[in-house]
Amino acid sequence: MSNSRRSATWGFGGPEDTTALGLGVLFAALIAVSLWSTAVAAAAQFAGQVFGTPESLLLVSGAASLVGLAGGALAYARYRGIDISLGRPHDGSWPVAAATVVGPAAIAGATALVANTVFGVPLSSLLNRFVNPEASTSVLVWMMGLPSVFLGVGLGVLFCALVPERVRNLVGAEDAPVVATLLVGFFWLLPMDAVGLRLSVGSAVEFTASLVFGVAFAMGVGILYRHAEGPDGSVAFDAGALERRHLAVLALALVGIVGVGTGLTTLGEVVVDALWVAAFGLAVLGYERTRSVWVPALAMVGFTLALDVVVYAEALAGLSGI
Repeated sequence: MSNSRRSATWGFGGPEDTTALGLGVLFAALIAVSLWSTAVAAAAQFAGQVFGTPESLLLVSGAASLVGLAGGALAYARYRGIDISLGRPHDGSWPVAAATVVGPAAIAGATALVANTVFGVPLSSLLNRFVNPEASTSVLVWMMGLPSVFLGVGLGVLFCALVPERVRNLVGAEDAPVVATLLVGFFWLLPMDAVGLRLSVGSAVEFTASLVFGVAFAMGVGILYRHAEGPDGSVAFDAGALERRHLAVLALALVGIVGVGTGLTTLGEVVVDALWVAAFGLAVLGYERTRSVWVPALAMVGFTLALDVVVYAEALAGLSGI
């Protein structure tokens, strides 16, 4: 084998690898935004020491979600020249916008209803969350409501607007929601906290594993996508066209998938993670159909608040399993 052929076999950079490299860089950017969110949260926590507990919590959660996640996403979009639509939903898409905003919250409510009535398991126990049913309204708003609003906005902008917009540039509008949801779902299942990393040796290991296997997964999605695309746009996967560099990336991605799968040790974890991924998927689809960042942001705000309402309602009804 000549040196030129060996370079073509192992090196990335050809036209067929543009999608894989683009998705890999995007996944690395998600992890970088999480690091930025960690730094923002640490600074806010230091500044919040002068306030009381509720005020400090609100400051940290708001900074980590709004400045960290949403701000980091918008800064990256500006740096990369990614046009995230900040306007209203385009004409004719208002019914889709309304369905997208309501959909994730409705899924959360339906899941809680089925869990309690059919399986006798409160959703709060699956979420591992508890709230004192005698807590005052102000405490609920400060400790649960507003942090959930901030988190919903941050996740909506980062996962459900930035990611699908960049993916759209790589695979086109038709396939962008599916590919974007795959990337967001895998990121969510990684052991790394999307809102911020803890500064410890264990977190460093989680960060390294998340970076390596996450980027490999994203690139693997790009490789399979391009090699499954026939000349006429149909699905016609040709495994024989995969070169050694592709197989190496796919093998690493498979290790990551197995690692993520083994991390789901209980049915409760599977249900909760599936609930989150479903919410992300609806929000991503809503963004693509409406072309407005406000739709996924409101959808994720509604979802996080719906989880709060479910937890509080189960506590009031004496159904909480914690």
